[in-house]
Amino acid sequence: MARLGISIYPNLISVDQCINYIDLAYKYGFSRIFTNFLEIENESEMNNFKKVCNYAKSKNFEIIFDVNPSVFETIKKQTSDPLLFFVNLGASGIRMDEEYDGQFEAEFTKNKYGLKLEINASSTTGLLENIIKYNGDLKNVISCHNFYPQRFTGLDRKLFEEKCLYYKSKNIKVAAFVSSQNLNAIGPWPLKEGLPTIEDHRNISLVDQAKDLIATDYVDDIIISNQPATELEMLELSKLSHVGFNFHISLEKDITELEKRTLFDADVDYMGKKVGTQVRQDYSPYMIRCTAPRIKFSNNPIEPKPINKKYFEIGDVLVLNKEFGRYNGEVQIVMKQMPYDSRKNYLGKINKNDIELFKYIKPNKKIKFIEV
Repeated sequence: MARLGISIYPNLISVDQCINYIDLAYKYGFSRIFTNFLEIENESEMNNFKKVCNYAKSKNFEIIFDVNPSVFETIKKQTSDPLLFFVNLGASGIRMDEEYDGQFEAEFTKNKYGLKLEINASSTTGLLENIIKYNGDLKNVISCHNFYPQRFTGLDRKLFEEKCLYYKSKNIKVAAFVSSQNLNAIGPWPLKEGLPTIEDHRNISLVDQAKDLIATDYVDDIIISNQPATELEMLELSKLSHVGFNFHISLEKDITELEKRTLFDADVDYMGKKVGTQVRQDYSPYMIRCTAPRIKFSNNPIEPKPINKKYFEIGDVLVLNKEFGRYNGEVQIVMKQMPYDSRKNYLGKINKNDIELFKYIKPNKKIKFIEV
């Protein structure tokens, strides 16, 4: 189940603006923060980090500091306990942007403060193998992909999936970045070409990036990489289910209240457990079938509503009416063109971008419809 996070840059954006942004994120259910600690130049910037991160900690955010061996060695020269230094800054964990040798990281996983070690999920998997070799505590290891400021340098989708599957096979949580389309948003460097993990995400809306990551079932945390995202973007993310498919749907104008309920109010108790709208186990290449509404509304006949249509097209959302007998109330999402059938009422169409999510179909995958 994906959690939502933001990135903050107190060395580039004022303390007040960072705190206001944290408040906005808290309002919309975000619970994680990434911050870049690679380029702190003076005591004033250090104090800004402390003020902002301690405030975020008071709001129960998990805060991960991005560091590398060079930064860590510099801090070791200033204090006898560098981990306590980060604890006092409000850190929940440390992301190693580059690695030592595995032995250092393995020892880190056993630290007395309970700090998490976050490793780079986009690079070699050898670090995790070395942590295992040196008997590290994997319960304190998480992973996070990179973001990529340069256009055309983001991860290939297949490589992204391979990396995620590797870490999931080791029971390591995986995070990835999405990029706000706010033209005023910034990252840690001057480039303003977006900061996605996956290159395919660079030019699409923030909510579509997140829907894609959620649908993969590979990602545990989704973090907005640049600051600030707009309030509308954060609102849209807050409406998403954190598992399965999120389909934005444009509804037919004359849709009835009963038909709407088959889309938005279909949870039902079935064989001792709660079942909602989800993909049937035995799905067809032509459609996604959702049978929970059919169970819930079995005693509520849906009247036929013939329309002038020769075919049902990809992305059309249908509900079977009373002329289909026992199948009354079943919701179907068309994945392949098929002939019009008057026993099926047309309810609307999912967004064009959401059709791309069909490639992630699998049995029992949950579905949430969001009205446009």
